Amino acid sequence: MWGRFIALSGFYLATSLSSVSASEATALIDLDEAFARTLERNPALVIAGYQIDARRGSSLQAGLRPNPELDVTVEDVFGSGVFDGFDSAEVTLRLGWVLERGKRQRRVAAAEAGLSLAEVDMDIDRLDAVAATARYFLDSIAYQTRLERIESAIALAERTVSAVGERVQAGRSPDADLARAEADLARIRLS
Repeated sequence: MWGRFIALSGFYLATSLSSVSASEATALIDLDEAFARTLERNPALVIAGYQIDARRGSSLQAGLRPNPELDVTVEDVFGSGVFDGFDSAEVTLRLGWVLERGKRQRRVAAAEAGLSLAEVDMDIDRLDAVAATARYFLDSIAYQTRLERIESAIALAERTVSAVGERVQAGRSPDADLARAEADLARIRLS
């Protein structure tokens, strides 16, 4: 289809695959494999996955009731005289909890909205990464095709220089033809 296979070197630079081994750099892959590797190894997508996990945790936590509070106060301990020791101590025990009156539902709704937004952002990041990979993949194919054409043109120019050199040696062509053929070969090599 697009020359189904390609060397990894071109698009790996853009997909932030910093840990490419030497054997991977020379391997051939197709576009589907390039997409799979991009989605698997793209740092922005890995971070987005962790952010979604954090949002899920926030959503779960928002749905929990607040913990009740227990407060214990001890007064008049270690007094003197008649009030000596723990006999006249006063202990106050308080138990309290927050009445939410619909606040929990609003917290849960806000947390779920944040989770939905993070999931949409991750989908957008995935599409951006895949689109960038496709661009780099196609650019690599174009560069490979250009390289093949240049190599073919160099081979043809070298054969031309050889053939013109033989004609000049035989005296059938002027030296200027050989110089022109060598200049063409040098121009092709520079491009």
